[in-house]
Amino acid sequence: QLQQWPLPGPLRGGQVIDGWGVEQLLAHSHQSLLYRVRDGQGHAWLLKTLPAAREHEPGAAQGLLLEEWFLRRVAGRHFPELHPASQRQHLYYVMREYPGQSLAALQAEHGPLPLTQWLEIARQLLHAVGVLHRRNVLHRDIKPENLHLGSDGQLRLLDFGLAYCPGLSQDPLHTLPGTPSYIAPDAFEGLPP
Repeated sequence: QLQQWPLPGPLRGGQVIDGWGVEQLLAHSHQSLLYRVRDGQGHAWLLKTLPAAREHEPGAAQGLLLEEWFLRRVAGRHFPELHPASQRQHLYYVMREYPGQSLAALQAEHGPLPLTQWLEIARQLLHAVGVLHRRNVLHRDIKPENLHLGSDGQLRLLDFGLAYCPGLSQDPLHTLPGTPSYIAPDAFEGLPP
């Protein structure tokens, strides 16, 4: 499928791709692009793809599909629901958009959260990480920006772009994946994940 699926290219509001109505670009980085799209029934979803600069980067396309595979492997209430996207003709995956905010946005807007709320967030995060580890997946980029607290009170762990599964994932040599202030200390010593 990697040979059959080209990158969708830059998408604009009002455009339709594989049946998805594009609303807007929500986030862009060197690693990925995230668009809000709507299905035929008008439900909001998020479409994640690669920027054009990564089109010929070795392993980039496979990495995006591996990220989708990780999310399918750990499906549950602590992770975004994936759409089957059976009509897909381009390289992307689609996940449900949930009302709510990242913990980083919540803290920036309201300041420190009450201790009782942090304790509930911690309980849910420990459960989510336990689900990952039982399936032999390491997230490697858990930080407030990647933790989404839904309006329903449910914590969801986002962004599996740096996730690792022994025997399946390959890391470029001499790289430390993740945000430096959130990387496990043993990674700085060169130990394997």
